[in-house]
Amino acid sequence: MMIRTIEFKDSRGVISEGFNDCLVLKSVDYVNDRSIIFAFPFHEDTPNFTFSIPEVLTLRNAIDALCAVKMLGEPERRVQFVPAGHEPTHISFADRNRLLSLLASYQDEVNFDNGARQALNRVYNILKIVQDNGTDT
Repeated sequence: MMIRTIEFKDSRGVISEGFNDCLVLKSVDYVNDRSIIFAFPFHEDTPNFTFSIPEVLTLRNAIDALCAVKMLGEPERRVQFVPAGHEPTHISFADRNRLLSLLASYQDEVNFDNGARQALNRVYNILKIVQDNGTDT
């Protein structure tokens, strides 16, 4: 059994500085069912309300709609903009040879070498470096 209290300012004709009323929420497990009991302990004439879980979720959705709470959507996919006519990066012949020779040092079939080869291939594609077979990647 779990109990939560929600304090709020009761504005029924009485102006107060702080919280002066509360709502008690109590989770109750019955045989094959769970319910939430809403109780106003300072209001003797108000009965307790018992809601099933689907009813409580419907109530929550209604409150969200009334408050205009917006759920976060999926993040926008950012498209990288490359201006037209951008000059390619120039790489010296020695640096190209160093990059190409790195691939030969990662020939083992282990995860680290596979990741290194994939990273090097991405670098080759970005920099438009010609690989050993004489074709652009």
